[in-house]
Amino acid sequence: MNSTWKERILIIGTETLGVRGLCCVVRAGERRILIDPGIALGYYREGLLPHPVQIAVGSIIRERIITEISASTDIVISHFHGDHMPLVHPNPYQLGVEGIRECMNTKKVWVKEFSRETGKRLERVREFADLVNVIPVQNDNERHGVMTFHGPLDHGEDDSFLGQVLITTIDLEGDLFCHASDLQLLSTATVEKILEFSPSIVMVSGPPLYLEDFMQTRKGKAWNNAVHLAENVDTLILDHHLFRSGKGLQWYERLRQSTGRDIFSAAWLTDMEPHLLEAMRAELYRCIPVPSGWHERYIIKKEDPFIFLEMARKIYPWFGY
Repeated sequence: MNSTWKERILIIGTETLGVRGLCCVVRAGERRILIDPGIALGYYREGLLPHPVQIAVGSIIRERIITEISASTDIVISHFHGDHMPLVHPNPYQLGVEGIRECMNTKKVWVKEFSRETGKRLERVREFADLVNVIPVQNDNERHGVMTFHGPLDHGEDDSFLGQVLITTIDLEGDLFCHASDLQLLSTATVEKILEFSPSIVMVSGPPLYLEDFMQTRKGKAWNNAVHLAENVDTLILDHHLFRSGKGLQWYERLRQSTGRDIFSAAWLTDMEPHLLEAMRAELYRCIPVPSGWHERYIIKKEDPFIFLEMARKIYPWFGY
C-alpha cells in the first residue's frame, strides 16, 4: 500500500470526533474532493437536547467544513440525510446552505440521482437543488477522472426504508479509497459489492448498536460482515453510527483484536482520544449542569457554548478541542 494515503485523506466530522457525520476530504491529483459536508448532533437523546459542549465542538467542525467547501474542487453528497449535506432549513446545530451557496456554485456538486426519492429526503434535495447547481449521478460505475460513483446501495439492510446511498471510490495513485457512507454493515450483498471494486481503503459506517431493539436480531450479521470486509481490504476505517454509544468502542476493539487487521476510527487517525459526546450526553449534563432556558437563549445568540468547552477541558484531561 502507498504509505502516503494518510496524508491525502482528512477526516473532518464523525462520531469519534464529537458529531454525527462521515465527512472527509480526499486529495487526488489536482482535485480536492469533499464528501458528505453535513453535521448533526442528535437533536434528542435520553430526553436531552445537545449539551453546550457538543454544540461548541459542532461549531468548530462546522467551520472546518465551510473552510473545506471553499478549498474543494468537487463536493459529493452520498444521500439526503441532515448529517450528510447542508440544509435549506437546518436546526440550530446543523450546517445551512445560507452563506455558502455562492461558494458551492463555483464547485462541481455531485449528488445521487433523486427522482425516485420520497418524503423528507425528496423535499430536502429539491430545496437544495433550487439553490445549488447539482450534478445528479445517473449510472452505476459512472467515472469522472479519479472518481467513480457506484450504486446507489441500500442505507443499512436490504430494501431499507431509509433509502439508498451513493458510494464513491477515488484513485490515489496505487491505492483505491472507498467512501461507503451509511451502509452500516447490515447487508452481506452490499459488502460483497464493495469488495468487487478491489479497494485498499474503505471508510464505512459501523452498525447502529445504540438502537438496541433494532439490532437485537442483526448483531451477528453485522459482525460477520465487518470481519469479512476487514479481512479483504488493507485498511478499514469504521465510524459514524457505531459510536453513538459506548458499546461501539467495545465492539470496535474486539473487531481489531479478533482480525488483527488495520482498523481505525476517525479519532485514531487524527491522533485524538475518541470524543463520543453524544454517548456522553447524560454524563455531560451531570458533570457540567446547563441552566434552564440555555438553548432558547443560545438560538438568539445570548449564550456562549465555548464557556462549557473550557469546563470540559478541565474535567476531561483527554479533551482535544
